[in-house]
Amino acid sequence: MTERFIGLDGYPCDFAASPVGKKLISAMKSLDGAESISNAEITAKARAIYSASEFGKNQELPRNRKATRNKSEDELRKLSKITDSLLQHISNMREPAVSALYRQGWDLFAVERALELWPEGSLRAISELDDDQGHFGAPQKAAADNVTAMVAAYYSQATGRKPTVIKDVYSSEAYGPWPTFLDQVFSALKIKASAEGQSKKLFGKKG
Repeated sequence: MTERFIGLDGYPCDFAASPVGKKLISAMKSLDGAESISNAEITAKARAIYSASEFGKNQELPRNRKATRNKSEDELRKLSKITDSLLQHISNMREPAVSALYRQGWDLFAVERALELWPEGSLRAISELDDDQGHFGAPQKAAADNVTAMVAAYYSQATGRKPTVIKDVYSSEAYGPWPTFLDQVFSALKIKASAEGQSKKLFGKKG
């Protein structure tokens, strides 16, 4: 899938000029030692980190997660009812609303034709469901996992040090350049994850 980026002015732009690109590249350049890495390499690594983040987020979507047969059957029955209700609504719409949609480029009759088979097809799909299998728990933090591993490698390249979390002896709060940097990256990519938690996951308790 081709990634498209939109600038603050609302027009298409390249990755480096996009809001997420600017934030990510700025964070990566702020590290001690990053001045030894070329702008082109930092931009390329930032783009790769962004792509890994998007791939992980896609893996976390409900449509890519396992579910029980009963849950899946409920979802298909609900889809059948929703599409049937939508078809009924479309068939009852009056000319002014239909014309207004058409002037906006929406062919309501094409939508209606595309949906005609969905109510019955959704119910027929129930017979295609497999028996329960796999893990049905909370989704894994695929985006955070992907990003943490790549950012850790970049951190070591830029600083010459292993990513390390320092603990305050009194408050037990994590601090230091590594968790601060990782939090900045998570913020730029809109990933909800703990730098300390992800470090423990990647490096173990000593991370």
